[in-house]
Amino acid sequence: MENKLKVLFCYLAYPFAIASYFRQAFERRYDIDLQTMGAYTGDWLPWNNGMSLPYKYVRPVDFAFNRDIVNPSWEMAKRFAGDRFFVQPDIVVQVDAGWHFKNRPNVDCVITVATDPHVLDYSVPRGYSDYFFNMQQFYSQPGDRYLPYAADTYHHYPLITMPKTVDCCLIGLHYPQRDNLVNAIRSAGYTVQYDLGLIYGEYREANNQAMIGLNWSSLSDLPARVFEIMAMGLVCVTNRVPDLPLHFQEGKHYLAFDTVSEAVEKVRWVKEHPEEAAQIAQAGYEEVVFKHTYDLRVSRILATYVDNLH
Repeated sequence: MENKLKVLFCYLAYPFAIASYFRQAFERRYDIDLQTMGAYTGDWLPWNNGMSLPYKYVRPVDFAFNRDIVNPSWEMAKRFAGDRFFVQPDIVVQVDAGWHFKNRPNVDCVITVATDPHVLDYSVPRGYSDYFFNMQQFYSQPGDRYLPYAADTYHHYPLITMPKTVDCCLIGLHYPQRDNLVNAIRSAGYTVQYDLGLIYGEYREANNQAMIGLNWSSLSDLPARVFEIMAMGLVCVTNRVPDLPLHFQEGKHYLAFDTVSEAVEKVRWVKEHPEEAAQIAQAGYEEVVFKHTYDLRVSRILATYVDNLH
């Protein structure tokens, strides 16, 4: 029987997070044995000062710490897992949105993926990881490997028969600049679905009811939303951030703005030029599904480990 790679996947186990997509991509691999560990929160997550999601989205982890334990020692984790643990994991993968070991795990390879470098300090895992992947090039430090966000084509895809009932959609936290953007677009006579807490199927359906997917990032970060909008076949209208032209071409894959008034003009252009807008949506879709999926991101992580064994 083929020896499979033993991977311990560690994360802040909210019912939904970027790590959820990485976990599912790892679970789809035939060549690894996967166990999961993290701070388990049940149906709760901290959006909007704390909210609960439908319990159908809750995914247990094999080794569930209390949600307040976000930086355990490796020795604590070994004791906690006991004889349920792998004899010895080959790799520890931390998809880190605030949960990581406070000291290096005693394994062959430690890999950390920094999902939130625009808001979190990664000095501890950066110091002991064999490979440190940063999901924002703009926030990278020397030695980091750039691994941008992506889409999950098992969740983010066009719904061809879904009626277009609104002009624009923005699902995400309601920051002041996003409030201003949505209010301006509505004042110009266009409809916007602006919501929070929709994930997976509900998120996909809400976006597919629109022609335009909106994004505004306030910290120069290129978020997963941009990749997801394109993967679902919408026209992406987003503010300009440094990492965006590393992957996509403005005017070909997306439309961009620096100000609210420019954003309104881009929305107006899309509505007045549906055929040209459809070409932009198609080009963005093709670029994401062929180059920017979580399956590809996981393949790169594992290939980095395997290539460096030789």
